[in-house]
Amino acid sequence: MCCLLWLVVSLVFERELSHAVLPLLHWELSWLIPQYRLNELNLVSTGLDMSIQASMTTRESFIFAGHTLPAGTALQSSTLVGHLWQPLILMFSLVSTAALVQGKNVFALIPLCLATAGLLLMLDVPFVLVGALHDLLAPERFSAWVVWMNFLNGGGRMALAFVAAFLVLAPFQSLTTAIAAQNLPPTLNKK
Repeated sequence: MCCLLWLVVSLVFERELSHAVLPLLHWELSWLIPQYRLNELNLVSTGLDMSIQASMTTRESFIFAGHTLPAGTALQSSTLVGHLWQPLILMFSLVSTAALVQGKNVFALIPLCLATAGLLLMLDVPFVLVGALHDLLAPERFSAWVVWMNFLNGGGRMALAFVAAFLVLAPFQSLTTAIAAQNLPPTLNKK
C-alpha cells in the first residue's frame, strides 16, 4: 500500500516535483563539469515520457579522447524523469512500511528521509547526464562517469534506494531502542 501511495504521488505531482528539484540538479551539474557552460536544464516531453535535458556549450577549446572540441560547441544530454523518482519511491515505500509495521511515528523520519532523498537525487541524474555526454563523445574510451551511469541503469539505482532506506531506518531504530531501554523498570539484582 505504501508503494502504491508513493507511486500515485509521483505520477500526480511528477512535473511539479521535477521542476522543484531542477535548481539543485543545475547547481550540481555546473559544479561537476566546469569545462562546459550549462545553458539550460529543462523538462522535455517526448510522447508519453518526460526527460530531463541538459543543453551546454564548451567554455574553451579542448581535446577530448583525441578529438578537438572548439569553444562554443553545443552538446546535449538527457535522461528519463522516471530515473529521478524511481529510487525515491522505493526508499519512501520501504521507510514508511517499516515505520508503520513497527508502530513508529512516520513523521519523525521526515527530516532524515528528505536529507537522504536529496543525496539520492545528487548521486543519480547529474552523474547520468555527464555519463551520457562522455559516452556520446567517446564511446570507446573508459570513463568513470559511464561506468557509474551503467551501474545505475543496470540496477544500481534500486540498490542505492535500499541503502538509503537502511541509512534512514538504522539510526531511528537505534534511537527508539535506546529510548525504550530508558523506560524499562529497574531489574532486581540477584546475589
